[in-house]
Amino acid sequence: VGSPADPSALAQQVAREPYDVVLLTHCETSTGVLNDVPALSRALGSGNDRPLLLLDGVSSLGAVPLGLSQADVDIAITASQKAWMTPPGLSLLSVSPRAWERIESCRSPRCYLDLALARRYAKRGETPWTPALTLLYGLDAALDLILAEGPATVAARHVRLACRIRAGLRDLGFTTLADEIHASPTVTAALLPPGVEYPGLTDTLSSEYGIEVAGGQGDLRGKIVRIGHMGHIHDADVDYLLDAFSAAVRQCRSAAARA
Repeated sequence: VGSPADPSALAQQVAREPYDVVLLTHCETSTGVLNDVPALSRALGSGNDRPLLLLDGVSSLGAVPLGLSQADVDIAITASQKAWMTPPGLSLLSVSPRAWERIESCRSPRCYLDLALARRYAKRGETPWTPALTLLYGLDAALDLILAEGPATVAARHVRLACRIRAGLRDLGFTTLADEIHASPTVTAALLPPGVEYPGLTDTLSSEYGIEVAGGQGDLRGKIVRIGHMGHIHDADVDYLLDAFSAAVRQCRSAAARA
């Protein structure tokens, strides 16, 4: 938990048995880990006989630079509601030439999710089905914000603010799950400090400060908080977040002392 995927383990796995497709997650939101996609891609080998690499970049792309062609990613998918600052409902994809060859030759039944059909319509500036126009207008406005700030500046801002959040949480007694080298710029997961219970902390953050945080999954349920910090956030937002956490932690410890 909290460790990135191991390229050597992946290389051993694909050497033991053949794979047509390998799916990787760029940002693992359950632990706040950012995987090294280029290193994992190299572990798959080279040439046309290597597996197709599909990347889940839902909670990273738009805030974390990757270089899809340099990383040999065949299909990368992200979603409008994360770093792209748009309401949920849109998927954004990048498809490599090698993946297009596979898609065009595939004869599996499909209807709505047919990339080959979408590609043919796109060549004449259309979509196969009625698009969510209001979301496209929203995405257009969000892209204007990203371009005005500059993609490199956007990425640097996410890294800087993420470092501030992790440092602030550690000052309050939290233990971040991911190490600094592999910590995500878009989401942080942290173990609760002594004397702080998850229900009391999240209830205080929500009711008194209007902040919603996510909890842990599986064995981490009730043990961690997860904070998303992507998109249109700035230092003032981080200041408010850390002040709210500080106050909520104090209230939780006071309540525990009285119990």
